[in-house]
Amino acid sequence: MKWFQGTYTKRYNAQNKKWGHLFQGRYKSVVIDPEEAGYFRIACDYVHLNPPRAHLTGGAGWPGLKDFKWSSSWYLGRPARGDPPWLKLGRIVEEQTRRMHGHSARKEYLRSLEERVAEEGDPVDGAARAERYRHLQRGWCFGTDEFKTELRDELDASLEKLNRESMTGEPRRMHDESEAVRLLRQASAVVGLDLGEKERLKKKDPRKEVVAWFLRKKTPMGLEWIAGELEMGSRANVSRAFRNVEDTKDVTVRKWKRELQKMYGCAH
Repeated sequence: MKWFQGTYTKRYNAQNKKWGHLFQGRYKSVVIDPEEAGYFRIACDYVHLNPPRAHLTGGAGWPGLKDFKWSSSWYLGRPARGDPPWLKLGRIVEEQTRRMHGHSARKEYLRSLEERVAEEGDPVDGAARAERYRHLQRGWCFGTDEFKTELRDELDASLEKLNRESMTGEPRRMHDESEAVRLLRQASAVVGLDLGEKERLKKKDPRKEVVAWFLRKKTPMGLEWIAGELEMGSRANVSRAFRNVEDTKDVTVRKWKRELQKMYGCAH
């Protein structure tokens, strides 16, 4: 995809005497849990709502979602017999409209998307949906914890014979994330943090802060990744947590630090 985007852009610009990027950002692929329907639905909704999110539909002089020809939403308002052979809308339409079939189901799904366009612009609903999409945008897989564990186990098995320094690009990133998740679980066990309860706990819970400090010490993962995995809110909270743990006088926190330093050799 990187080669295709670069080559196509160069040829298009040369032919049309243009310059600059044709595509927004880099190509991204995400492995989606095939068993839990909700994850696939969220991913499809996210893609269908990209045009209004980028202000390409809905404004004055712009087409509506059903009239935007550069999205599969354009086909939803039309009979399936007109779909190109590469377009498969059956599964997502069925998941969204379980009691409807055929053209009626397609139109109902389109109607639900058009309702979502208004919700995306609402400060409250939009913020809630942005939080839901954050997990889709940030990671390389999207699904239940069990699904992620299965993928990481498969990844570990395939990469265990490779040296990290011999990897580049996506394989190295996947290796780093897999290793970071392993350390996250082990550090959480040391401090008594139940990862199943992390959403319920305060963002500044001392156990979260110690694990965040440990991950910053031992992994190359960024602040946003750590904040997301520990449900700490923002990267600023992770930076603050790191300083808090570094300078702490709290007896329990210092005990946790010593245990982690002894086990994993963290620098003081």
